[in-house]
Amino acid sequence: MKTIIVPLFGICCAAVNAQDLQTPVTSLPNPTSETAQMQVEPLKAKLLAGSPVIVSLIDDISTTSSNIGDKFKVMVVHDVVHGGTIAIPKGTLGEGVVTFVTKNGAFGKPGILGISLRFLELNGQRILLDGRYREEGGNNNGAAAATMFAVGVAAALVKGKSSFIPKGRELKARTGEDISFAVVTEPSSGPISETKAPELPQDSPPKPPEANTPPS
Repeated sequence: MKTIIVPLFGICCAAVNAQDLQTPVTSLPNPTSETAQMQVEPLKAKLLAGSPVIVSLIDDISTTSSNIGDKFKVMVVHDVVHGGTIAIPKGTLGEGVVTFVTKNGAFGKPGILGISLRFLELNGQRILLDGRYREEGGNNNGAAAATMFAVGVAAALVKGKSSFIPKGRELKARTGEDISFAVVTEPSSGPISETKAPELPQDSPPKPPEANTPPS
């Protein structure tokens, strides 16, 4: 009677391959997204409240045409630099408001105009400004008093000058709050040296065994 031996190697391999196909595939993390999350945020600096800033009027303001509550536009004249970085760029727009108006009148009474700088529009946010001014028209009190002494009531016809602030007039203000901004760092201008990996010693090929010479 002959014994039949069935090879099991192929059957075992087939079973192992079937299990491998049923194993769920685990997704590997995306190195690009991890690198983006690990990027360092830019450095921040702060321009403290009370820092000076120069602005200029975009339109004329006058007691003859302005009323209390009227708003007007201003523009930053010079870059405000802090620590080598521009915190408030030239050309930044802002707004002010007329706070006081007195018309010119008889007896040489001048017109008086009061304005207040309110804020700047910087990166979509309003930055508070602190700046208040009072402009008074030319005073004719001396001429009015002399005329009153000479002709009496006729002096009442002498009127003072109206107050007027022309466009382009530069006004000094101060920031009313702290301003945070990103610090701009300049890239290094020097050559970038490449770091080479150390060379590993190479294994020499094995020497062939020496043949044993039979004794003579």
